[in-house]
Amino acid sequence: TSGEYTLEHNQSQSPNGQQQPVETEKFARILLKLPDVRLIGNDLKILLQFFDRKTDGKILDACLLAEILNPPCEKYEIVSHLKSRELVVKKDFFNGIKPNEFSVYDRSGKNLKYRIDTKWFKIHSITIAAKPSNEEIATTEVKLRWFSYAADFRILDNGVWKNGTIHTTKGAYEINYDQKVIVLLGDTHDRSLIWKDVNTGKVYGKIRRRARSLILPNVYELFMTDDFPEAFYLIGTAIVGGFSSKRQYG
Repeated sequence: TSGEYTLEHNQSQSPNGQQQPVETEKFARILLKLPDVRLIGNDLKILLQFFDRKTDGKILDACLLAEILNPPCEKYEIVSHLKSRELVVKKDFFNGIKPNEFSVYDRSGKNLKYRIDTKWFKIHSITIAAKPSNEEIATTEVKLRWFSYAADFRILDNGVWKNGTIHTTKGAYEINYDQKVIVLLGDTHDRSLIWKDVNTGKVYGKIRRRARSLILPNVYELFMTDDFPEAFYLIGTAIVGGFSSKRQYG
């Protein structure tokens, strides 16, 4: 399911015509932005040469890799069939006995787009509202069980309310929506969560903690394809972030 990616940018060159290492370093910094990245062509060759130069031919250690890959560079774009959208998700500081609640912003992290609130009366529920209109765009009714988790949800999709379900299964969450079966599971490579089609293997989205978000409140980056409305991904974000510490991203 790996996508083939190419880098679109104006490569700066040194006086002798050689590409400057900083360009490849910035390229490397954004590789973890998308799941299952596989580079092709000249981009792969340049990146491998850069890694080899930085490590003197030795195996790239985790510390050096982290230094190269963070913070993410926002000036460049990876182009592929996975046309990502991005949201910034900020978890609330304190919410008493209630499960986690979130504010969701655009890519800049400054403009509020959605609010995810929870209610607890007999059955726990999640409500997602668009801002600033406060229009309700998604709701859930959670069925709490001793050893598993299940919920019904509905999403406003292009003006039409559509129903779906989500439940735990074999260490992941299985989502049934719009005639598709999708698993929401952890990616051990960078402690993120991905939305993956059970039948095709396609990755629809990914959420992970921002590298610089080491102190509360927790801040996450959510990347999505345009296959589903944004509320679809926010439902999974709210459920996983609110109930199971073993499956929490970050």
